[in-house]
Amino acid sequence: MPQSWSIIVFCFDEKDTVAQVMNAATEIGATLSGGDFEVIVVDDGSRDGSAGIIAEKSKLLPGCKVITHEKNLGIGHALQSGYSSASKENVVAIPADDQFDCRELLPFAQLNDDEFISFYRVENLHYSPFRNFLSFYNKKLIEWFCGNLLKDVNWIKIYKLHHLRSAAPRMRSSLIESEITSKLIRMQIGFREIRSVYRKRTGGSNKGGSWRVVSQAIFEMPRLISAVRKFRVPLRASETRTGSKEK
Repeated sequence: MPQSWSIIVFCFDEKDTVAQVMNAATEIGATLSGGDFEVIVVDDGSRDGSAGIIAEKSKLLPGCKVITHEKNLGIGHALQSGYSSASKENVVAIPADDQFDCRELLPFAQLNDDEFISFYRVENLHYSPFRNFLSFYNKKLIEWFCGNLLKDVNWIKIYKLHHLRSAAPRMRSSLIESEITSKLIRMQIGFREIRSVYRKRTGGSNKGGSWRVVSQAIFEMPRLISAVRKFRVPLRASETRTGSKEK
C-alpha cells in the first residue's frame, strides 16, 4: 500500500521560485503517495510579494494548506509550524528557493519504519567562506557534544511522523534539525545518508548566513546540548534496530 506524505515548503522572500516549488511538491506528493498527501506551505513573514503568490497558487493545488507568520521568525519557527501541522505518515521539509530537486524523493516512496533519510551536499559551492566556516563549526559541535555524525545535519530529511512526535523538538533556531536527528540517533533509529544535488539559486538570496540566524543558533546551542543529553528514550524506540548506510 502507498504511504501517505506531508511535504512542507518553508518560505521567506522567495517570490521567484515559490510557485514552481509548490507545483513540484504537489506533483511529487501525488506520485509518492498515490493521492494521500498534503503540501503545507509556511510563509515566514515574507515581504517581497511571496505571500500573494502563495495564496493564489494554493487555491489551484489539491491538498495544499498555508500557514502564515505575521513577521519573520526564522527557519526554526517555520519548521516547527510545519512539523506540528503535519498529519501524514512520512514528513519532509523543503525550502522554497528551489535548490532541492523534489524528484530526489521518488526512490523513498516506501520508507522503512525504523529509519530516517538524511540527504547531504558534497560541497556548498554557493556559500560564502564565512557561511562554510559556520556550517563546519556547527557540525563539529554537534559531533562532539551530541554524538551526531551525520554528514549534513542541515539539509533535507525524511522522517516518520511518529518519530517526530517522539523527538518532540523544542529548538526555535536552525538547530532544530540537529535536535531531531540527535534524538532519533539516541532512540537507535537507523538512517541512510543520500548524496544530493545542491542546485544554484535562480532568484532571491541566501538567508542562512545572516547575523540573526547565526545569533539564534549560538544562543540555542547550550539548550540543544542539554535537550539531547537529557532526552529520555521512549521504551519502544530503544528496542528498534539501528544502522547507517551510504549511497
